[in-house]
Amino acid sequence: MEEISETTALIKERNDENNERTDSTASDQGQSSVVTIFSIWNMMMGSSLLSVPWAFQQAGLAQSLIVHFLMATIAVYTAYIILKCADKLSGPGSKQMPELIDMCVTL
Repeated sequence: MEEISETTALIKERNDENNERTDSTASDQGQSSVVTIFSIWNMMMGSSLLSVPWAFQQAGLAQSLIVHFLMATIAVYTAYIILKCADKLSGPGSKQMPELIDMCVTL
C-alpha cells in the first residue's frame, strides 16, 4: 500500500512540475493581438474566396462581372484616397507612411 501512495505522490509531483513548465512557456509564447487579428482576417478572407464560384453560379456571369468590377473600382478608389491622405500628412516624396488613424482624422 505504501508503494502505491509513494507512486501516486511521485506522479502528482511530476504533473505539477510539468504544469509549471507548461504555464511558463505558454505565457512566453502567446500570440500578440496583431497575430490574432491577422489570423481572423485570413480566415474570413479564405472563406469568402471559397464562396465566389458559388456566387458566380447563382448570379450569372454578366451580373457577377459587373459586381466584381464595381467592387474593384471601390477598392482602387479607397486606396487612392488613403495614398492621397498619406501624401498630405507626410509630405510628397516621403517614404514613411503615417498611421491609418491619423489619416482618418484628416478626412
